[in-house]
Amino acid sequence: SSSRKCAVCSEEGLLTTCSRCSKSFHAQCAGETAQADAKGDWTCKECWELKAQLVAETSGCDITANDLARVPLGRSLTNTLPKTKKTASRVNGPTSALSSFLAERGIVAPSRNQRRPSARSGQAGPAEETPTEARAAAAAESDKEDEDDENEAENGAGGETNGKRAAQSARGGASKRGRFRNSEAAAAALLDSLDGPRGTRQAQQSDDDEEEKGKSGAKGKNGRKDSGKKGDKAGKKGKKGGNDSDDDDDDDDLLDPYKPRRRVTTAQCGTCGVRITAGMLLCSKCQRSGSKSAPRRAAAPSGRLAALRGRLLPLRELCMRVVSENIDGIESFGDVPAEVLDRIGRLVCQQRRLHPATLPPFLRADLESLELTDCADLKSESYQLISARCPLLQRLVLRNCGQLEGPALAQFARLCPGLTVVELDGCFRVTDDEMASFVKAARPLERLALHNSMKVGAVTAAAIASRAEVLTHLRLLRCTFLTDDGLAALGTLPALRDLVLDGSELLSDASVIPMLQHNGARLHTLHLRGLRQLSDDAAVAIAKYCHSLTDVALSGLDGMTGPAIAAIWAHNTHTHNLDLARCTQLDDKALSTVTRQVPRLRILSLHGLHRLSPDGIVAALRHSPELEELDASWCKDVDDNLLAEIHKHCPRLTKVSVWGCMRVTDMLGPALQAVTVVGCSRI
Repeated sequence: SSSRKCAVCSEEGLLTTCSRCSKSFHAQCAGETAQADAKGDWTCKECWELKAQLVAETSGCDITANDLARVPLGRSLTNTLPKTKKTASRVNGPTSALSSFLAERGIVAPSRNQRRPSARSGQAGPAEETPTEARAAAAAESDKEDEDDENEAENGAGGETNGKRAAQSARGGASKRGRFRNSEAAAAALLDSLDGPRGTRQAQQSDDDEEEKGKSGAKGKNGRKDSGKKGDKAGKKGKKGGNDSDDDDDDDDLLDPYKPRRRVTTAQCGTCGVRITAGMLLCSKCQRSGSKSAPRRAAAPSGRLAALRGRLLPLRELCMRVVSENIDGIESFGDVPAEVLDRIGRLVCQQRRLHPATLPPFLRADLESLELTDCADLKSESYQLISARCPLLQRLVLRNCGQLEGPALAQFARLCPGLTVVELDGCFRVTDDEMASFVKAARPLERLALHNSMKVGAVTAAAIASRAEVLTHLRLLRCTFLTDDGLAALGTLPALRDLVLDGSELLSDASVIPMLQHNGARLHTLHLRGLRQLSDDAAVAIAKYCHSLTDVALSGLDGMTGPAIAAIWAHNTHTHNLDLARCTQLDDKALSTVTRQVPRLRILSLHGLHRLSPDGIVAALRHSPELEELDASWCKDVDDNLLAEIHKHCPRLTKVSVWGCMRVTDMLGPALQAVTVVGCSRI
């Protein structure tokens, strides 16, 4: 009781306070519905009605005030009131579009507590029940609540549900447990309602198939259930009737939206080429006919493979290229063969990756040959490291070695006593005296090549002559400071066979003629490119003293006339490589004389011979049936017809250079399809 004012009449007196809202009321003002609960706590009429409304909304039950009086404090309302059968399950929250669509068509998903058939149950549903009726029975069965659901499922209960499961198994296998099974039942019912007669016919066909499978399974001695693999009906299939590969199963798989489609790989028949299933050799027609004809020829590659034909690299080459691209992370090559190591070194130099950090992997104690084609980034210490780690070197090729100095070169002569072949390109820091000291300190060299060295002169030439008892190849290319005195210091080289003096513009007849007189009888290779001071006297000396030349290069000798050049080959009939580029005084008659005297030419250069006519070129090349490579760049009136005529007389021709010949097009005709044309602006 309380002495506050009444909430209804606002009068004082004997009042009772509500246990929920703390308002006070007279007994006559509170009304008869305001009662006390089991513990004596009194609640006003408004709070009592509010409680009933909240409980009704959360439990889904129709609650009256009399019912609330029987609810003890702290106990769930749904556990106290008598259970009523629900007409439909209520879902709290927003409704999806699919749920609304199913509700409009009267389709209700089974409850999660529906009875499930046992995997080992032997009972089966009614034989005449269709899948649609089975789904309807499953929906009705879902309204029942059973606390012993799992135990009864293990004992084999639920015949109607088992019939539904058998129908679903025939359509594609057993569904998942729990909510996934309910979703599949609802979706299958939706498909039946949408398909109409077609769905009914399909369900009937499925029942017929199940009945046939059940009959075949009953014949087996040891009958057992095989659920999930082949979609057979539960309890009606034996061991021998379990393997059914009817085509109807494939149709059901295509119609079942919940079963993934099976991937089928195909092949080609070995005789007729018809598409067949993978694993077969011949199609059914060829098998019945028993054809013994030869297998069909494989189709030619097309697309990207056809575009790469002829350009596909061997696996070994691909591996070496990958290694060269990752040379920064390699510390050692181990026991890699020498030719593979040399090829990797070439690739690394082509990619400009050779520097002091990537050089050590190429240096081994047993290395006998080392060729580095790009040494631009190597320091003088790197060359000293080469001589220290490779004491057995016999062949050394260093190109673009601009940072090579005299002390590092002298260390090669001291630490590599077996060095016999040396080729240095661009060693402009090495002086004439330092090069002479290296030649004298080293073992007598067999081959010496000095390219682009501006400091090689008479001192080096004298040193070469003093150690020339075994020298067979001498190449002095573009040694611009090599004069007549230096060449005269060479004197007689008893073993010399190859002599190359290209680009030494200071040389003249005064030194070249004596050199040919002393050594010309043994020469096989003679290159005098760019010696513009040579005249017809040098041509006469070549014809007089050199009778065994096989490789001759007289490019850029403007002082020699056509008849003098033609006279060189009066006794040199075995020449196969001939370079007459930019011999501007050579005409049609002289060229015809040369080709008539040298019938075994394989490589010929006519680069820049403006005096030659198309008819003169064709007349001259009639005598060279073994010609393989021709350079006709910057020759006038060279066109497609001329190339076709040349190929007619030179059937072995494989390469033609036509730089500057604007009349040559890409319409060369079928005769020149096997010839590589280089330099055509329209190809």
